[in-house]
Amino acid sequence: MAWTPTYNILTPRAIPSNLATYCLDATRQGEALTWAGDGTLKLVKTLQNSIAEPTKPVYPAISFSSDDDAEEFGDEIIEGAYVCTFEFWIQHAAAGTAVTNARVYDKAFRSMIANCPTATLITGTGATTAKLLGLETSFEVIKTNEMRNDFLQVFQIRCSYVLFAGLNA
Repeated sequence: MAWTPTYNILTPRAIPSNLATYCLDATRQGEALTWAGDGTLKLVKTLQNSIAEPTKPVYPAISFSSDDDAEEFGDEIIEGAYVCTFEFWIQHAAAGTAVTNARVYDKAFRSMIANCPTATLITGTGATTAKLLGLETSFEVIKTNEMRNDFLQVFQIRCSYVLFAGLNA
């Protein structure tokens, strides 16, 4: 007998992949980096599935860090909350340049996330609409190697969403 649920269940964990598809588009990312202040920066090429995955990352790098979701069932709608975090690694031989470049990547990626079309964002989630509630960025203390000739600036962007769908499957 086939499972026929009475209630929809959201699948918000499709959002990081949807955002990566949108933000890692070479043309869009290049234009966003130019808008953010430096169109000569290298493009981020791929989304790593985990911050623990890359043993030899290619900089600049982005990885999926964490996510949380919750659903509330009302009389006629499901309201879902979803929070996901991306981690970025920006490397350079000069500490100041690593920090400056990281700030440009942060601005460009926050802008692309904020401007991702709803239809793209909710693909595969089961939601009928969604709204970005907020973006948060946190920068870690810059790291260096023993010779102090290579610097790594790590930062995270945390995205908070609310999603909506009907109760019936």
